[in-house]
Amino acid sequence: MLLLVSPSFARSIVFIVVIFATERHVAGQQYASEDATLRSINATLAVDASLVESNGTAIAEEAAPTDSIVPSSVAGLEQMAYFGTPLSATPTISTLGSANPTASAARPSMPERQQAPSGHSVHQQVPVASTPSHVPKRRKSKDPVDHGQAAKATLTKALAAETGVHKHGMKAFAELAEISHSDHLSANDRAIAKEALNSKVAAEIQSALRAGSKVSVAQLGKLLHLAEERAQVNEDIIRVGLESFCRRLLLEFQVALQQSDTHPLMAAIESAEQASQSTSHCRGIEHQMQELSGFSQAIQDAHEVLEWAHAKQNALSALTSAMKSRGIDKYRAAMVQAKEAECCSADELRPFEHDLYERESKLADLKARLADAARPVLESQRVLTEGELETLRITLVEAEKTWLIHDDSDAWDQGRLALREAHRRLHEEF
Repeated sequence: MLLLVSPSFARSIVFIVVIFATERHVAGQQYASEDATLRSINATLAVDASLVESNGTAIAEEAAPTDSIVPSSVAGLEQMAYFGTPLSATPTISTLGSANPTASAARPSMPERQQAPSGHSVHQQVPVASTPSHVPKRRKSKDPVDHGQAAKATLTKALAAETGVHKHGMKAFAELAEISHSDHLSANDRAIAKEALNSKVAAEIQSALRAGSKVSVAQLGKLLHLAEERAQVNEDIIRVGLESFCRRLLLEFQVALQQSDTHPLMAAIESAEQASQSTSHCRGIEHQMQELSGFSQAIQDAHEVLEWAHAKQNALSALTSAMKSRGIDKYRAAMVQAKEAECCSADELRPFEHDLYERESKLADLKARLADAARPVLESQRVLTEGELETLRITLVEAEKTWLIHDDSDAWDQGRLALREAHRRLHEEF
């Protein structure tokens, strides 16, 4: 079949083909030129890298500015040369002829190298070594510490500190006791510190024994322990202070044991434990003083009463939690535990017993209604009426809400299986 084409259309086709062939030819030449340039750069860089690695030549900077960003890899140098990025603002490496004369002669000549627009050769680019930003700067060395002068300053501060135990606690006495044994003080300064400690502790004990003193029993016990272990206080002052401490602590226990509230009892036990060393001395002298007789028994009674109070609190808490739960098993167990512990009075247990009795009655009624609703299914083979089926279904839903499955699993299974059987019979009929 002969295809007829107009002359103008034929000329257009020829013109397009010529243009396309020309562009392909130009692109091919440009690609070949760029590929040759890149090969020349790679060869130059390979020679430079081998020379630097083998000879370890020194690196210097040229007169160009050094604060610009320098490519840190061979790939970066190739990209800058390939895309024509200006290189005049980058640090350069000096020639290596002085270190290895033969190496410079072996390099490619300047025309063979890729030139940047600024006129600098590509192989002269090199990263500038600098200190990483994350490396901390070297600190200036400090003057050596004068431990003697520091200890002297601490002593002066401790001597001037206020020592009221009621307001400032035991810190001032502890610091003074610590500095009085410092090896950085002279013998004379240590003697001054010890003398100040002895006098201040003795004065504080005597102040605590006065009527109207606000020093607590625990603080007095700590003072007495400090006077015995770390200070040298007159024995008569310590003896009088210890007797006063024992009498006050015994009185706290006796008063706390007569109260129903456990907070005073806990406070008395805490005072005895904080001043445990002084409390142990009270146990030792209770047989020597008539007024301290029964001291050890009072402490033992206090611990027993506190333990009983905690057991009572736990039992009532368990009953309160069980009262709010849906199931009845937890309620039953909490009531049994409270009665076995014998820590709750009948008046305290009565509200819970009444509530549990009502829960038991409701559970028994629910089980009876569920058994009645399931009886037509269990005792006959007939299909349940609509009313019987609805009664069984509603009763079983109520049993599910009250957790009958946990309180009596047998009764729950009986009702559940009866409802399933009733549905099966109904479906077979239809």
